[in-house]
Amino acid sequence: FTRTNEFFLEQSVTITTLSTEDALVNFLHSLGTGTSLIRVRELTLKRDQSQQKLTATIQLVASYQKKPSVRSAAPAPAVTQPAATAPPAPKTDPKPVVQKTAVPKSPVPPLPRKTP
Repeated sequence: FTRTNEFFLEQSVTITTLSTEDALVNFLHSLGTGTSLIRVRELTLKRDQSQQKLTATIQLVASYQKKPSVRSAAPAPAVTQPAATAPPAPKTDPKPVVQKTAVPKSPVPPLPRKTP
C-alpha cells in the first residue's frame, strides 16, 4: 500500500522468508548500513519444524521525498523587454460612429404553397 504526507511518499511490501539465523541477520544489517530509505516496520519470527531455520515475515517500508509542488514555490519574476516608443494615438470623437448595414435578402425564393 501507499501512504503519503506533505513531504514523503511511503510504499510498503510484506515478504516471508525461510533462512538461517546468520543469513537473516546479514540481510537486516545490510538494510541499515546502506543509504537506502528502506526500513523494517514489522518483523515476526518463528522456528521452522526442523528447528534449524527461521521463518520471518517482514514488512519493509520505503520512503521517497516528494518533489516540491509548483504552487508552493514562488513564481519566477517575469523578464520584460522595454516597450518600443509608439506614436501617440490620434484624438478621436468621444461619440462612437455606428454604421448601419443592410441585411441582404435571401437568394432562395420561398416555396409555393399548395392549395387543396
